[in-house]
Amino acid sequence: MFGSSLAWWLARGGWDVTLVDQFEPGDARATSGGESRLIRCGHGDDALYTASAWRARTLWRELEAECGAELLVECGLAWFAHDDDGWERASARALGAAAIPYERLEPAAAARRFPSLAVDDLAFVLFEPHAGVLRAQAAVRALVAQAVAHGARLMRARARPDGARALLGDGTPLEADRVVWACGGWLATLFG
Repeated sequence: MFGSSLAWWLARGGWDVTLVDQFEPGDARATSGGESRLIRCGHGDDALYTASAWRARTLWRELEAECGAELLVECGLAWFAHDDDGWERASARALGAAAIPYERLEPAAAARRFPSLAVDDLAFVLFEPHAGVLRAQAAVRALVAQAVAHGARLMRARARPDGARALLGDGTPLEADRVVWACGGWLATLFG
């Protein structure tokens, strides 16, 4: 997700981009290769993550407009607060400070909204109406397709660090002004 997102962002900004992937984009073995990922803005009192998640929502919508596919499904997300002064309250403060929509539902209101929810042990429910799921595999494929549409090159190969450059599995060196490694779970095997 990080590599394909960066490739899309840079390619549409006019950068010369080469994206190297050892598998097909969105492959099930990749960190972002599954069907879906949770998208939410609640991150406790972390204002940076809260704002970053909200900005990501805007960018997902931009990508959807470019590629014509629905990638982000906003179905809402409910956080169950068992006390009134915990992580959920900190999240509500951060959401409010960033002007991100949310609802604080008292237990009775939460029970009316979600009839199957037992609320006897809850202080409140924090509801994020714009949270939901990202279709991860489809999103990665859309990011790569749009990066290529904006001029990026996609190479299917394995790469490893070789000083300030990347060395492909067949020994071909790739040199660039900047090399970004966005390799998920393989990062430790490449860099220790």
